Amino acid sequence: MEFFSGTGTIAEAFRRRGHDVLTIDADPEHEADLRLAFDHPNLTEDITRAVHYITEAGIPKSKIMVYALFNFKDTPREAEARMRTLVDLGVRVYPQQYVPLDQLERHPRFIGKHWTQQLAHKFRMFYLLMGEYKKMDFPQHLLNSYPHLTKDWERGG
Repeated sequence: MEFFSGTGTIAEAFRRRGHDVLTIDADPEHEADLRLAFDHPNLTEDITRAVHYITEAGIPKSKIMVYALFNFKDTPREAEARMRTLVDLGVRVYPQQYVPLDQLERHPRFIGKHWTQQLAHKFRMFYLLMGEYKKMDFPQHLLNSYPHLTKDWERGG
């Protein structure tokens, strides 16, 4: 079985760094860190299967980073569920805040209809910098540190 379907050599695929979780099977070889994406709840089984295959092949979870898109059409709860899946899988998580392709300036940042600017910022920082995500989930962090934002969480639902 090929590790990457239709992508040329395995070495070429790893040099490109990003990988489609739908093309990973049980026979990988590795040279570098892997970067995957988990942008939609429908990919939960696929990301779980891909991480299983990768780790079964001897690649440590510390070499797997998964980008998780949020603030697009998702709710904060949907984004949190994806992040918790990744935390439970033991891989490195990277919350990737959605930016429209036609947005030429960094500010003002796009804010999805289920999010507020503060909520999106705190969500991203929680998973990037805090390290707390290994001890608690984001709603608990909000309750402990930013109780005034729990209304935004509930509203975004």
